[in-house]
Amino acid sequence: MLLGSVRHGKLAAMKNLSLTLFIAALVFAADLGTKAYVVATMRLGEYHWIIPGFFRIAYTRNSGGAFSLLPNAEWLFLGAGFLAVVLILWYGSRARHRATRVALGLVLGGAAGNMADRAESGKVVDFLDFRFWPVFNLADAAVVVGIVLLVWLTLTGKEERRDDG
Repeated sequence: MLLGSVRHGKLAAMKNLSLTLFIAALVFAADLGTKAYVVATMRLGEYHWIIPGFFRIAYTRNSGGAFSLLPNAEWLFLGAGFLAVVLILWYGSRARHRATRVALGLVLGGAAGNMADRAESGKVVDFLDFRFWPVFNLADAAVVVGIVLLVWLTLTGKEERRDDG
């Protein structure tokens, strides 16, 4: 009986984690793809207006964290990113609600995308520029959306309810 419940627990954890990993892989691929396109087609500092005066694609590199805080602390951000990945994988395997697993996948994919940049060059490629906000990338957007969703699920109590779908 105990062996059966251990197997069931591992299967449930793998099922939970599969959605998180699928979402993370989509975010990771989209982030790296868009960054590669910007790097291949633009010069550093170049920009192209999409909506004049409001939104442009602007190729920049950021060695710091959000809002360029702590520039040149790539090892700190790589370490924090690694810790976030481990915690997300652990929590994602236990998450009760499908939306929580999606949110964790968004955060995981975004963290992995920016970690890949930092591991390669020590800097993150940013290119989405709304002019009233610091320049960012798809990974940053995924992390923010994922965290907002996690906070909302927690505040509304939805994470506490099981959602086996």
